[in-house]
Amino acid sequence: MDLIGILFQSGQGCPLCETQGGLTDWTGASRVKQVQLVLKNPYGSESVRTKTKQLDDGKYECSYHVLAFDNLDVKIFGFGRTKQEAEMDCQNRVQRILAM
Repeated sequence: MDLIGILFQSGQGCPLCETQGGLTDWTGASRVKQVQLVLKNPYGSESVRTKTKQLDDGKYECSYHVLAFDNLDVKIFGFGRTKQEAEMDCQNRVQRILAM
């Protein structure tokens, strides 16, 4: 299982792992519907942020952070050897989650 994001509920972070055909938290509970709800319903136009940074090993990490209602927000990560690869990986993960 690979860590691909974090679901925040009332400020508490819950790691998200992509499994075969799904998305679960560390307890194994499915979080697909909650994450899809957040991704589809940002609180406003200022509620979606994308940030890319270079890691210590020279690779890049892109995070796609969506703030929603009811103290829910989600951050999805993408990784790559270049900034563009990391951003593409992140967007591909978001699209896979929405298609689940």
